[in-house]
Amino acid sequence: MKTTTELAVEIISREIINSSSPTPPHLKTFNLSLLDQIIPSIYIPTVLFYQIEKMDSAHQISPRLKKSLSETLTRFYPLAGRIRDNRLIDCNDQGAYFVEARMDCQLSDVVNEPSVESLHYFLPDDSEDRGFMLLVQFTIFNCGGIAIGVKVSHKTMDASSLSTFLKSWVDSVTESPAVTCPELIGGYLLPPIEMPQPPPSVVATDKCIARRYVFEAAKMASLKAIAAGGRAVTPTRVEAVLSLILKCIITASRLRHGSPRRSLVTHSVNLRKRTVPPLPENAVGNLAWYFPVVLDGGETELHNLVAKLRNGLKEFCDNTANKLKGYEGAAFLLHSIDPASQLGGATQVDSYYCTSWCRVPIYETDFGWGKPSWVSVADMFYKNNILLKDTKCGEGIEAWVCLEEEDMAVFERNEELMEFAALNPSALS
Repeated sequence: MKTTTELAVEIISREIINSSSPTPPHLKTFNLSLLDQIIPSIYIPTVLFYQIEKMDSAHQISPRLKKSLSETLTRFYPLAGRIRDNRLIDCNDQGAYFVEARMDCQLSDVVNEPSVESLHYFLPDDSEDRGFMLLVQFTIFNCGGIAIGVKVSHKTMDASSLSTFLKSWVDSVTESPAVTCPELIGGYLLPPIEMPQPPPSVVATDKCIARRYVFEAAKMASLKAIAAGGRAVTPTRVEAVLSLILKCIITASRLRHGSPRRSLVTHSVNLRKRTVPPLPENAVGNLAWYFPVVLDGGETELHNLVAKLRNGLKEFCDNTANKLKGYEGAAFLLHSIDPASQLGGATQVDSYYCTSWCRVPIYETDFGWGKPSWVSVADMFYKNNILLKDTKCGEGIEAWVCLEEEDMAVFERNEELMEFAALNPSALS
């Protein structure tokens, strides 16, 4: 593809999209939950790339997107508001930010050889820092293909919530008779407390490198069989892929430091199906927490890593998930907010953060011109961060791994990793 310096973006227009109907007075104040409060002030950045044959079609899309976004904001009214004091959203209908742009290249130039450095070109940037909860960029390529970049405040949404928002937006564009409406949870389960705003970035990114690996569906059965280690229970895709990635990272760390080091792995969990009673799928908010797994430096057998991850999840679901309610849940969260406390202040410990978007149906986002050719994350690359998401077919896994330069130099040469994962292949393959 073109290098980062060769890519050129022309901004065609910038505007604020307001809700199609004003927010009623009784909904003007929306309380954050404690989970929302804990999240730093960052965005969830996602880019959806679409292949469209006719240039005229792409130009006709923008007005439809803006009109339907206005209608969708009425249902997701906190996204048109502004956060106050890290405690509530003032639902004042100040609107979302919408940018229309043109990229002087072909869609294939970007998706055939994806570049971490280029993805930010497809995301809107509010240089005036006006506190938008939602920002959208609609980008047209020379070939007529398009990209829709969405940045939504992590203060109000997790990945599952983003998927619900996109589905509701699709329903408006396509004039669906059954429009997806959100169940806005807010502070219902975990009321907000007085607490300072967390820093905007939780983990340093200096001297870190992000790499994209694709585990194709055709190799998944073989990897899962090896990760099972002859045991009766077959690992899930996420368990198998994450265990292999962790094994390769732990090996890289041992080679770098000259001796084994303990690792603390924190893995996010969707709470919706794990509370009693379960929350609906369209529940919107930060409805995820994590479970910690402590690994000894010499623990690199795949089946052992799978067992550790599975047992950690089971322990969380059995003993923790349903506690995350009310003031008792708040006390638990505040006590467990630092996962390193699990190690009693031990030094020489490597911490890794794992998030899975697998089975989050963002690839189903069809505004009427087909499903996206590629859905990518962007600007979420923090030190020792691992993000897993589905490939387009839904059976493979795309893994984004961010490590320090020294660890990545060893990690990316791991032969076992290269046996099952392709480094940054074409997103159209």
